[in-house]
Amino acid sequence: MPSRNAENDFPRRKGLGSLIARVFRRRRAARSPLIVEAGDAALDRGALRFTAPPGPPVSLTPIEARLLEYLMRHADTAVSHAALLEQIGGDDAASGGSRADLFIRGLRIKIEDDPDRPEWIRTVPGVGYMFRSGPDRP
Repeated sequence: MPSRNAENDFPRRKGLGSLIARVFRRRRAARSPLIVEAGDAALDRGALRFTAPPGPPVSLTPIEARLLEYLMRHADTAVSHAALLEQIGGDDAASGGSRADLFIRGLRIKIEDDPDRPEWIRTVPGVGYMFRSGPDRP
């Protein structure tokens, strides 16, 4: 008979905290509207599509849609790497936020006319990123 101890009976704290965070995120998402708008841009959470005139709708992955939704709900406000990592569902302290940076880069490639000169998702040095909703997007 294998030996049993308390460590085998309970999930680790980090795992349980992650599970609870995911449950709350999903419950919050289920209550919020399917279309998120910021300025001229719209994100259809159900279809995982981003639309910004004059371009065609752009298909997104679920993680990209979560990140973009968070940025759009906090439009014109700097959002930290830590807040974005929470949306991805991970802890990236060891890599300095590089996982969030990779997803932001992928989003820029999909939604920006020129990903190297972004208009929608701007970098805020020392903080993270900002979704620009206004018509005067510099």
